[in-house]
Amino acid sequence: NPVTVFSPSTPIVISVKPNAVNVTTAPANAGAVKKGEKLEVKVTIQRVNNFAGPVTLELVSPPGVVGLTAEKVTIPADKTEGIILVTSAGDATEGQIANAVIRASAEFDGAVAASDGAVAINVTK
Repeated sequence: NPVTVFSPSTPIVISVKPNAVNVTTAPANAGAVKKGEKLEVKVTIQRVNNFAGPVTLELVSPPGVVGLTAEKVTIPADKTEGIILVTSAGDATEGQIANAVIRASAEFDGAVAASDGAVAINVTK
């Protein structure tokens, strides 16, 4: 005879928060950067859901990629554009870097809202 077993568990509650910004990127030189040099990336944000605060930008490299760094940049509440400067170290991973993003983070609706914009980066010798 089949036996029905019921095992109670703690419910998982997922809260989906609204987005604060949409992100687009425009790297100089179509994203081409030589090892040991810098790449300027223009970032444009579109504020949504009545968000009006400052936004922090940061480079997020995919796993396995080394030698690409950038200082965080803040876009003030009254602006929609910023420039993030990506530094390619001498030992940077060569080639087209797939899945690199510029992450825009902001305090919104009681939490940190983050939105990513893909950025094309091609590291050469």
